[in-house]
Order: sequence, then structure tokens, then C-alpha cells
Amino acid sequence: MLVDIPAARFAMGSDMAEIDRTVDEWRNDLIDVEYRPHFRSWLMKEYPDHHVAVAGFALMRIPVTNGDYAAFLAAWPRPAPMSILAGAPDDHPVWGVSWEDANAYAAWRRCCDGLAWRLPGEAEWEYAAAGPNRRRYPYGDRFDRHRGNSVESGHGGTVPAGALASGASPWGVLDLAGQVEEWVSDRYAPYPGGTAVDDDLTALHRDGYRVLRGGCFALGGDLTRTRRRHGPYVGDRFMVTGFRLAIGGDYDSA
Repeated sequence: MLVDIPAARFAMGSDMAEIDRTVDEWRNDLIDVEYRPHFRSWLMKEYPDHHVAVAGFALMRIPVTNGDYAAFLAAWPRPAPMSILAGAPDDHPVWGVSWEDANAYAAWRRCCDGLAWRLPGEAEWEYAAAGPNRRRYPYGDRFDRHRGNSVESGHGGTVPAGALASGASPWGVLDLAGQVEEWVSDRYAPYPGGTAVDDDLTALHRDGYRVLRGGCFALGGDLTRTRRRHGPYVGDRFMVTGFRLAIGGDYDSA
């Protein structure tokens, strides 16, 4: 099912007040104490806030599921992702999917029905999650472990896609706060007027990296903020990567 997101011009990213608020909110609750010295610099990827125009588009209400992805694998054989290899239920979000895998799935869907399926752009994803009032989390301005699926939620894995109805975004899009980190089409780049953050991700990906949004069941709730930008890292808890598709609009990613 698709959700229509109207065209808009909105303020994307964070000002320094939001950066400071987030540091205060999370400094003592990060899942690894070793993150504390780096946390502010990671948040600076969101700085500064700046106005972006998005055309109207439609976004999948829930992420692509294991059942959806299994149908793709049956038609276009590729290595199975970790969630399917582990026997996760068909109605749970697929994870362990690379950016290239996600784009291959979009290409298969385009071949199936002739529609222009694609990964959402980063600005589209943020607007679908935050809405016109710029919610800090898809469901509101204060973190709530019961309304998403990050490590604080205690599920220890995915839950059925769409099951966390109280975590809906202003537009009614589900599972944007945790479950699986979601690929968007864009490469990481500093926002206009900002400075590139050179960190462990840039050291790992010398040719740049694609952005992930939304956090996941294996990582902390700080990543579920609508403005937070992440990227692919190494290690089991960083492999919880999935996606949803968009259609329409005229988004042009880097």
C-alpha cells in the first residue's frame, strides 16, 4: 500500500539548538559509552537546517518484507539476505540487503508492472517521517521506546511490518522509527553551508557511501530521530539494513 506525500518546501536538517538538545537527550543513553566523544560530530551531519523543495510522491506504507523479497529472488536469483537465511517470517521487514540489492529489487518491480519504482531520496524520506511540523521522531517530539523498534524496545528482532501503528508518521507511514535501517538514494554529502564530517564511515568507504535512515532493532533510539543521518558500517548489529520504495515525484539524488 502506498501513502501519498504532498509537494512541499520544508526545513530539512538541524540547527545548533536541535544538535544541543539531542546531545543532552542522548549523551547518557547511547548504547556504547565509546560513542560519547564522537556523538556531537556525528550529529553535525544534520547541520545546518536548510529549505528543500520536494514534489508530490508516493511512499510504501511499510518496508519491503521477507515475503516480497523472496518473490524477487525467485524471479531474479541473487544471494539471499540474512533475514531470509535466518528463517524470519514473511510479514517481517527484510534485512541484510545492500544498496545495490535494493535497487535491483526496484528494477524488478519496474519490469513487473511498468511503474517507475525507486528508492526515496533523503529529503523525501525525512519529510515523510517528520511531516510539516518537523517532528523529531515520526510519532512526536519525545523518544518513546514503545512506539518504535530500537534496541531500547526490547524486541530483539523485527516485528511484523506495520504492527507498531502508534509509531506512524504524520502522513501515516509506518516503521520509520527502528525495525530496519532504510536505504535512500543519496550519497552522504554535507548540507549546503555545512562541513563534511570525516569519521569512521568515510575512513571505511573511501569512495563515499549511501545514506541510511531510521535506525533499527539492533541499534539505539538516537538513530530513530527523523533528522539523523547514518551509513553502512561493519559488524552484525550494523547489518540490519532494509528499504522501502517510492514512486512519482522528480527527485534527483547525488
